[in-house]
Amino acid sequence: AEENDVDAVTASILTTWDEYVASTLTNDVDRRLALWAEDGVILRPGKAPVEGKDAIYERVNGSFSRMIYEDMTIDNVEVEVSGDMAFARGTYTVQAMVEETGEPSFTDGTYMSIFKRQADGTWKLYRDMTHSNIPPTPPTDVNAVAEAVDAIWREYEASLLAGDADRWIAQWMDEGVQMPPNTMPRVGKETIYAAVSGFLNDFEYTDFVIENEDVEVNGDLAFARGTYAATFVAKDGGDPVNIEGKYMTILRQQEDGSWKLYRDIFNSNVP
Repeated sequence: AEENDVDAVTASILTTWDEYVASTLTNDVDRRLALWAEDGVILRPGKAPVEGKDAIYERVNGSFSRMIYEDMTIDNVEVEVSGDMAFARGTYTVQAMVEETGEPSFTDGTYMSIFKRQADGTWKLYRDMTHSNIPPTPPTDVNAVAEAVDAIWREYEASLLAGDADRWIAQWMDEGVQMPPNTMPRVGKETIYAAVSGFLNDFEYTDFVIENEDVEVNGDLAFARGTYAATFVAKDGGDPVNIEGKYMTILRQQEDGSWKLYRDIFNSNVP
């Protein structure tokens, strides 16, 4: 393109970005692919290049099938044109949610894109590279997380020994799932609370000890396993019942940095 075509090329690129955003917010793979040249290449941090329109389709389709995109902005800062190539750079933001888990995702980044003029005079994406402007997450202090998990277990024990279901349920996320043996999973905080408060209406714990043996951390999830032993007795009389077993629990870090119970499964060591 000639130098005096820069304004027209810029307008075409801005139209492409508008369509890019619209196709993202509607999860329309075909609409997105129409913006690309046949020999286009996507270059994303931490991933191998995605070469060719067919491969781009697979990548975009996979992303659209996993994510619900709620908002996206592209702010083009500069366009330069040289012959049949145009170079664009700017910034972008994406607000999305993982469809399966509801986990929010936010990206604030910078892009450099090359557009290639087609035989019909239109401009299509030819190369596209991005990176995040958000600093990388610092390494997780596993010892600190293990201490937080131990604190939860101490509160878990104390609240059950006190017969306080409200205090006990405060350790749980709203989306928590508890999976006791010999019964259906308890899905959601209200269901978990109903089961435990019902038990505490009829029984009293006289002893409860949780021994955490292992904690691993991956992002905002912590995986804990260990053993437990407890004694309870019916409030209307009867012999004490001793139980002991093992557990595996997933905790999720909250926005305020605290940790709460997210998934919990346990079973008995007694034959």
